[in-house]
Amino acid sequence: MSEDQSIIGKNLPEVLNAQLMPKHVAFIADGNRRWAKERGLPAELGHCAGKRALGELSFLSHKRGIKVVSIYVFSTENWKRLKEEVSSMMSLFEELEDFDRYIFNS
Repeated sequence: MSEDQSIIGKNLPEVLNAQLMPKHVAFIADGNRRWAKERGLPAELGHCAGKRALGELSFLSHKRGIKVVSIYVFSTENWKRLKEEVSSMMSLFEELEDFDRYIFNS
């Protein structure tokens, strides 16, 4: 993925000082289902959009020299959702894990 194709990458400055770059960043993934609902889409599409954004964040973090990325993606409250939605989210987590392995081993 090139930064030209990345929505997130377009918001970053052209030059970032490597010495000031953090070694660890953390993200809280929140609002994917709400985002989908506001657009009349099923929750699963919101979760897919969130997965894509997390993939971009992982890619850009690695490219910028950030060594550790923590992502909070599932709270205990999420277990109360429909079984189908929870299963769909778990599948997306597995795909994201595979994506990160690919990114960080390249």
